[in-house]
Amino acid sequence: ERMNINAANSLLKSLEEPNPNTVFILVSHKIDRLLPTILSRCHKLPLTMPSKVQAITWLTEQGVREPESWLALQGGAPLLALEMAQSEDTKELEEFLRGLSKPDLETSLKLADKMQKMDMPRTVSWLQRWLYDIFSYKQSGKIRYYPKYQQDISRLATRSNNDMLMKLIKTSQDRQTIASHPLSGKLFLEDMLLEYSSSFI
Repeated sequence: ERMNINAANSLLKSLEEPNPNTVFILVSHKIDRLLPTILSRCHKLPLTMPSKVQAITWLTEQGVREPESWLALQGGAPLLALEMAQSEDTKELEEFLRGLSKPDLETSLKLADKMQKMDMPRTVSWLQRWLYDIFSYKQSGKIRYYPKYQQDISRLATRSNNDMLMKLIKTSQDRQTIASHPLSGKLFLEDMLLEYSSSFI
């Protein structure tokens, strides 16, 4: 789905006249973006996510501690859960979530200073998931990404209202669009975290 039209047409020619004994395996997450002429030449095999039990068993076999927490953090995707569990960012994630759990202007400034060299799109995604969990808990009592922080999330849900949360979710989406190229990582994080903290104070 990420091919431009020239690349798609080039692939189409190969599909129409493949070399002998050749099998193409194409993977797409957004099949509706593919050319109909490409789709018509393919057998479609939908692949679903593994069950939670299968994913936790597999992660345990890979030596991951607290596999259920990592799996929840990555929305049920075991490969991403394994990658995150083995990442050097785990300490930063925990510190970031502790900061979000106790909104404070001073803590926000310290976090921004400490994490200014972090991968910004990933850091914004951590906040987006946190906000989703607060909103979800407020609406349904369910937490998807950070079940370890249920007590903090439930407390923040009682201190928020839907309009405030929707505004924070919207601004975090806007920030994600420019997160790959912020003019200053520190100022970018300060603005994001101060807005979040001031909403709960």
